[in-house]
Amino acid sequence: MAKVLITGASAGLGAELAKAFAARGDTLVLAARRLARLEAMKPELLALGAPEVVCYPVDLAEPAEVSQLAEALPGLALDVLINNAALGHWDALWDTPLETLNHMIAINMQALAHLTTAFSAYGKDRPTRLMNVASGAGYALFEGAIPYTATKFFVTALTEGLSLELKRQQKPMRAQLLAPGPIATEFLENSLLNSRMVWSDDALKGVKFHTASEAAALAMTLFDSDATVGLVEPDLSFSLHHEIHRAGQL
Repeated sequence: MAKVLITGASAGLGAELAKAFAARGDTLVLAARRLARLEAMKPELLALGAPEVVCYPVDLAEPAEVSQLAEALPGLALDVLINNAALGHWDALWDTPLETLNHMIAINMQALAHLTTAFSAYGKDRPTRLMNVASGAGYALFEGAIPYTATKFFVTALTEGLSLELKRQQKPMRAQLLAPGPIATEFLENSLLNSRMVWSDDALKGVKFHTASEAAALAMTLFDSDATVGLVEPDLSFSLHHEIHRAGQL
């Protein structure tokens, strides 16, 4: 049995990942801003098989709160960290409000990097596991969402790079990256809040979505593999890779 921390666990993919790990009998530490939602999930997760569910309220856009969580990692005695929380925004770069841009950088990059660094310092010499959730947008440029895409390129490079370092230094810790495609959750609706983009009724016609449950199942497929990257292709097929970014030499 493992002890698993999941950020952004109050809805969508994070909530479904919590169910998946609960069904395996793992202890859960759930982190999100919305404590009431986390608390409401506990009965179902305990019924699924989690021996314990700890709810950790944290706003990942607040550096002080991220630091507090990072400092708590050793004491939590985690086996697994899933950095799932993220913020999206669809707009041209020049139309993206600076407040929104900074908020997205704080959650998608700074908080994730802080927790990834703290967890690797704690777990690099143990058989621990890190999974960072990026996006297909972390491997391709999407017009109308360039700031978001840029934050996800950071996540893919950071995670693949960490995985490479761990392997080359023969550390027992493993780092993996999930790059899902569109998921039918509140994330898309939230990404369009205050956007200046004009969407026609058929703007999303032909776009294929996974459900949050389906995306969680793909994440568990990656988790159970020896691959570094699990990538959802445009047709919703799922491919596993040991690396996608090309490693350089100093």
